[in-house]
Amino acid sequence: MKRFRPLDFLVVLLVLATGIFLCAGTTFRKNAKVFVKAAGTEYEFPAGDDGIREVRGKNGMTKFEIRGGRIRILDSACPNKTCVHQGWASTLVCLPNDVIIQLEGGNEEYDALTN
Repeated sequence: MKRFRPLDFLVVLLVLATGIFLCAGTTFRKNAKVFVKAAGTEYEFPAGDDGIREVRGKNGMTKFEIRGGRIRILDSACPNKTCVHQGWASTLVCLPNDVIIQLEGGNEEYDALTN
C-alpha cells in the first residue's frame, strides 16, 4: 500500500475546502428578504421565492433573478450594463436606472451579546 505524500493531503484539503465553500454560499436563512428600491418605489420579496422579477426604474425596466437565496441583475435599461456584470451579490446597484436591490435579514444568530 502506498503512503500519502504531503501533496496528497494538500489536494484533499483543497477539495474539502471547495466543497464547504460552495455549500455555504448557496444556503440562506428562512426570514431573508430581497428589498428593491426603483425610482422612489420600494418592493419586498422573500429570498426563498425563486424567480425572475422586473421593476421599472428611471430609464426603463430592470430584470433581476432570485435563486437559492441569491440575487443578480439579468438586464437593465442602462447604457453600459455594468450592473449586469456584477453577478451574484447581496447588494446590486444600477445607478443610471436608479435601482438598488439588497438581500437582507434572516440571520438568526447573534454576533455578540452584552449585559
